[in-house]
Amino acid sequence: GDSTKNTSLSDGASHRRQVMRDAQQLAQKKEADQKRALRRTKLRSGIKSFGNALQRMSPAKWIDDLEKDQGLADMLEEINFENEEDFKRREICREAEAACLEAVL
Repeated sequence: GDSTKNTSLSDGASHRRQVMRDAQQLAQKKEADQKRALRRTKLRSGIKSFGNALQRMSPAKWIDDLEKDQGLADMLEEINFENEEDFKRREICREAEAACLEAVL
């Protein structure tokens, strides 16, 4: 009588504990799945953002910019060359003026 009743109570409690453990494991698995899904979503979003950024930085624009920069560099080189030539001419003029003044005086 009593032992059968205790056994069935014990079996019921054991079954409830097992159901609780199973429910807890399911909840943990669901939470882990949700975290994984969130990470995947964030990764996809990051990849999409990176792809969009790459599209904005088109190689054609880079080449255009490099060509413009090269054009500026060429102009600066020409200006520097002209400045050097002008400096040399002024130096020759100063030397000639000094020689003339020395000859006159």
